[in-house]
Amino acid sequence: MDAVAAGMTVRMAQTKFGISRSALHRYLKQARLNPDEPVQVGRKGGPIWLPENLEKELVSTVMLFSTQDNALTSLDLRCLVKSYLDRENLVISKFKDNMPGYDWSQSFVTRHGLTDFMAGRTKRRKKDSAREKQDPTLADPLECFVKVELDELEDDPS
Repeated sequence: MDAVAAGMTVRMAQTKFGISRSALHRYLKQARLNPDEPVQVGRKGGPIWLPENLEKELVSTVMLFSTQDNALTSLDLRCLVKSYLDRENLVISKFKDNMPGYDWSQSFVTRHGLTDFMAGRTKRRKKDSAREKQDPTLADPLECFVKVELDELEDDPS
C-alpha cells in the first residue's frame, strides 16, 4: 500500500507483490475511510474452527510422525482431531459428529505447509532418495540375472 501511495499503480503492485487487485483496492478503500487507524490485514480463507493451541499441537504431531517414518494420512489427522474434541467435550457444529471432513484436512495441510509431511508425499520422497542411492549395476535386476546365467553356461559334451 505504501508503494501505491508513492505513485505505483495498483496493477503494477499486483504483479510485483503477488496480491490480487481486489484485495489492494479493499485495503486502499479501508485506508481512505479511516486514515487514522492502521489497515487490518486478515487471514486468507474461511474462519478457523479449532483452538489455536490445538492447531499448533497438530502441526507438531504431523511433523513428528513424519520424521519417525510413520507419516499420517488425511484420515489419521481427522481421527486425531475427533478424539481430541471428544476427550475435551468440545462440540464444533461445522463437523459432523465432531469429525472434520476431507476438505478440512486438505485445507489444514495446505494452510500449515504440511504437504511434504503427509503419508503419500513421504513415501514418494523416500522412494526417490532410495533410487538415488541404488547401485547402478542393480538398476535392471533381470539384465544382471541374464548376464550371470549366460556366463555360467558351458558347452560340456561329456
